[in-house]
Amino acid sequence: MTFDEFRRETSSLEAFYEKALNPTQMQMWYEELKDYSLERYKQAIKQICRTSQYKPTLSVMLDAIRTVKREEPAPREKVDCKACNGTGYVLYHKTIDGRDYEFVCQCNCPNAVGLDYDGTKIADKEHRSQYYLAKAVDVFNVKT
Repeated sequence: MTFDEFRRETSSLEAFYEKALNPTQMQMWYEELKDYSLERYKQAIKQICRTSQYKPTLSVMLDAIRTVKREEPAPREKVDCKACNGTGYVLYHKTIDGRDYEFVCQCNCPNAVGLDYDGTKIADKEHRSQYYLAKAVDVFNVKT
């Protein structure tokens, strides 16, 4: 999360409680929260505004941001797809150094919407990884 994004969302929190952070607090909060995603910070602010009548301290905000549950998208109707059988995932085999491995990639159909995953782009450095979900169009070199 950038400082501008953080400042914008924090200003809504300050307006809600009618109490602003001073510049030192603002900098300290940002240093502690910058590795979290903007969406997670927004959800933590919503949660706090719903449940607390007092402006949160930094420790309360950190607890809220760590425990906030990710909102699941509404279920959608599955599309008939022969490649993924409606799952959004396509399994395929690949031989590397004489050994056969099974991999998974994201289908090109509407069933795969929202299944994107790239561990290298996770904002939280502690949980960042080298793993990602390839897209079938890239794996099979399909021209769309």
